[in-house]
Amino acid sequence: MAQRNTILEKKLKQYSLLVAPVLTSAGMANAQIVYHDIEPDILYKDSIMGDNYTEPFTLDLDNDGVYDVEFAVWSSVQSNNGPNMVNLVAARQNGGNGNAIMGYTNLFNASFCSTSLPLYCPSALNENELIEPAANFWAVPGATNFGTLVRYFRDISPPNNLVGQWNNLVDKYIGLRFTGGDGNLHYGWIRMDVSRSPASVTLKDYGYETQSNIAIVAGDMGNVGAPSVNSSESFTILSSDGAVNILVNDGRVEGATVTVSNMVGQTVVTQSLNNTITYINLDQFGAGIYIVTIRRRTEIFSRQISIR
Repeated sequence: MAQRNTILEKKLKQYSLLVAPVLTSAGMANAQIVYHDIEPDILYKDSIMGDNYTEPFTLDLDNDGVYDVEFAVWSSVQSNNGPNMVNLVAARQNGGNGNAIMGYTNLFNASFCSTSLPLYCPSALNENELIEPAANFWAVPGATNFGTLVRYFRDISPPNNLVGQWNNLVDKYIGLRFTGGDGNLHYGWIRMDVSRSPASVTLKDYGYETQSNIAIVAGDMGNVGAPSVNSSESFTILSSDGAVNILVNDGRVEGATVTVSNMVGQTVVTQSLNNTITYINLDQFGAGIYIVTIRRRTEIFSRQISIR
């Protein structure tokens, strides 16, 4: 298998930082949903035709610096590597203990397999399906294991030519359990399209519950019209003359912190917000794009700024 490409991971982490979160109240009791719209959608496909998968795609759901889920694709349908050419779209958990994917496990048996193949398969969820602590989750046991979204053997007769629920699906959801930056377990979803040949996955948006061990339904973005933390009513973030200016418009600074990250995911500033107006000089870190994230209890507010 191909080695993890750290440069690509940094770029992907950079992308996740650029996706501005919106925090809204959800229908479940005391639920708080962080929703990310991936714009434009990410089409992830194999750049290597053969038996090795392309560099993995990793995603940090809550932007805490730890990757929570990883995707990989194989597309050997156009290669000359002999019989049993396979296209595969795969996923696995990353991050801390407790991270897992909602789905099922089984053994795949076929005449071309010398031994039964243990499979970890993510469920293809419909909108509004429940993702909760009591659901069935699995975690692959090691770095060489992946979960099968869809596995398609070009030269094998049905029904053994196809494994997994994600056979050319559009707008379905994968359910996730992950350890957040607060050290607690959270539940979330990602909306995706999956193509079996050539293998690809398209990531569209995702959301997660900020409170620990609280269920979420697939596709839940929070109540329509609910107050959003990502609005001028709570905070204003402006940049000028090599600095960022933060205004706490509602005057509530208790428990508020600010983090500034650069475009490779490095934290350059982290501090408490003790005043309704805060000035942070970024000249020493150089010109470029930065992500300013404010956290206040269960609220999260993020803004991209440019320093020249």
